[in-house]
Amino acid sequence: MSAEHEHEHEKPQPKVPGKGPLVSLTRKTAAHEGRKHFLAVVSKDEAERTWRAALEPAPLEGESVAIEAALGRVLAEDVKAPVDLPPFDRAVVDGFAVLASDTFSADESKPVRLRVAGKALAAGDSGEGGVVQAGTTLEVATGAPLPRGANAVVMVENVEREEGAVLISRAAVPGDGIQQAGSDVRSGEVVFRRGDRLGARETGVLAGLGLGSTACVRRPRVAVISTGDELRAPGEGPLALGQIFDANARIVCDIVRENGCEAVYLGISRDREDELTAILERARSHDAIVLSGGTSKGAGDRTYQLVDRLGKPGILVHGVAVKPGKPTVLAAWGRKPVVVLPGFPSSAAVTFSVFVKPVLRILAGLDAESASERREASLAVTFPAGQGRHEYVLCHLVKKPGGDLVAWPILKGSGSIAAFAQADGWLEVSGSRDRAERGERFPVTLLRAGERLADLVVCGSTCPLLDRLLSLVREKHGFRSNLIAVGSRAGLEAVSRGEADIAPVHLLENEEPARAAGVELVRGYGRSTGIVARNGLLASISPPGAGALEWLVRARERGLRLANRNAGSGTRSLIDSLLERAALGAKAVDPSAWRTSFPGYDATARSQEGALAQVASGKADFTCAIESRARDAGLVFLGACLERFDFAIPPDRRELSPVKAFLEVLAGEAFRKEIEGRPGFELAGSVLA
Repeated sequence: MSAEHEHEHEKPQPKVPGKGPLVSLTRKTAAHEGRKHFLAVVSKDEAERTWRAALEPAPLEGESVAIEAALGRVLAEDVKAPVDLPPFDRAVVDGFAVLASDTFSADESKPVRLRVAGKALAAGDSGEGGVVQAGTTLEVATGAPLPRGANAVVMVENVEREEGAVLISRAAVPGDGIQQAGSDVRSGEVVFRRGDRLGARETGVLAGLGLGSTACVRRPRVAVISTGDELRAPGEGPLALGQIFDANARIVCDIVRENGCEAVYLGISRDREDELTAILERARSHDAIVLSGGTSKGAGDRTYQLVDRLGKPGILVHGVAVKPGKPTVLAAWGRKPVVVLPGFPSSAAVTFSVFVKPVLRILAGLDAESASERREASLAVTFPAGQGRHEYVLCHLVKKPGGDLVAWPILKGSGSIAAFAQADGWLEVSGSRDRAERGERFPVTLLRAGERLADLVVCGSTCPLLDRLLSLVREKHGFRSNLIAVGSRAGLEAVSRGEADIAPVHLLENEEPARAAGVELVRGYGRSTGIVARNGLLASISPPGAGALEWLVRARERGLRLANRNAGSGTRSLIDSLLERAALGAKAVDPSAWRTSFPGYDATARSQEGALAQVASGKADFTCAIESRARDAGLVFLGACLERFDFAIPPDRRELSPVKAFLEVLAGEAFRKEIEGRPGFELAGSVLA
């Protein structure tokens, strides 16, 4: 391994057709036998462009990997949740399950007395037989299933026990102390996308979903070779004069491993043609070949000559205008990367990081670029935080026009598995605070140092087809997306403030809210939406052919229980509209009171999956949802309308490359086929049928 020579006086060699900017002088000539001058120095950009054009690097093929071996691997396919998480409504505190309205008048001076209706429920109990009715309660432990009829859990600290009863000294609201089924992860949801790298957070989610294996990009096998008569392997004993220990192999192997590849060290080759040829032939079966030493023009440096001779197109670049690292050799055998690094360790490390590491990361399915570890961001919403404890709040990071960052807190609660995996970072709130205010600036610690933020921020409602649409954007254009599920109205507010690029909405009156928010509404597709109930229940309430409104009137007469949705969601708007119209059909004196007094109206679920889980488990009798979700849940569907699922976009975001890519895919043939191939979806839809 000769020392690195920086011959600034060398003149570039003339270009030869088929060889790029370089001349291959490996053929022997009488004048230059044994001394072949390859150096033809080019700029860093030209060197990189020439090499990449020949390699056309892309992620390797996928392979099935057991979850226990998947840490650090890159997904080759989207991962969809096979089950809801949690699979049932559960208590997240020790306490007593109640009907929240029974506690509204409770305070310390005048507690509410409720009768205990049965035995306590522990984590792991089936919950069968446990029913909470007005005036009654059941004790539940953290993790226990929520009994039918209950819509809140009062913490045990706010309860005083009596014989057969309890005294409750603090009012509860629906949803207190519980985590609803499907509120963390919904069945069929794309939890991770192709190209995502699996860390401990992600593998924990996969394990929580019951997945034993997943499809990952095959790790590139990189052959690492050191060359030079002067090299000794570390640990081989004292050095003779003129010898050095081989540090380059250790540096290169470890950088290779740090970047998602498998390093295969093939050892040290002496500066003899037969030995070098043999070791290079062994390296052919690998996905990339990295050598160090033998890039310069000394008489003993034969490596670059053999690289050019043993594979085509051979050497593409020999000499780059960088320091250190000028004698670097960039070559290819077919589309296999072959690089010869300078001999000095510092030159080898810098050159490898600049040129080789990005290519290997692409082969491994990783992003070629990196990001900094800490950012400062303003808070998107006000939320309770601190309250006596120093708090770390997981958040999404969104870049506004002009570059300012906005942090969206992920408030799924301590029972969430997916929140940690979905977050970009966390912000810290002092324990002396009671809440964090919208607009406050916080330092945000990135959870995954070295990876950029999402290119496209989508904030609003969710849909199975939207998941597929974002996956197509990733596949076709390479843009990473961040889907923040906050509901249609909150999404409109976010895009109007410049805190998101796109808001998916399906409000019945979606034209007017979009105009009020000052955003453009782009037509998406139609979704068949209606009443969803367990098998047999729909037909038993009304005769065949009856519409949704008539069914609701009869359901009210029979006392059937509704699994309602949260205020601000598009489905809640639909439910309210259908109930109001059903009340008019029933000639109710006060349609609004008829609607709000419907059994279960105040027991809201934060997602369609949560509402469907209530129906499937028997805790509610029906809900409203899209047809595809009903089919996935194994429930019966009665169509009520074909709603529009559209996309609100601020005018100043329309020309951004990720947004343009989204709109291109939305209007493209591939997505059109996705719509046509799925029951319950159409290319366009009116507001109400």
